[in-house]
Amino acid sequence: MRDTDTAGESRVPPLSDPALRERLSSLGNAESFRTCATLGPPDGRGDEDAVAQATRMTLRMLAERIE
Repeated sequence: MRDTDTAGESRVPPLSDPALRERLSSLGNAESFRTCATLGPPDGRGDEDAVAQATRMTLRMLAERIE
């Protein structure tokens, strides 16, 4: 798992969703931004809490601005 850069700083923001963190941890910067830009809204099943929803939405918005 590659979640630190060469200076030892975390490249993946602290996330409430461990699966999303794992998904992003092995990606480089460009691929992380592309992946975050495609994060969609919750699927409506109601199994995602408010913090996880806000995290996904914020990551998506930031990635869209960076791209």
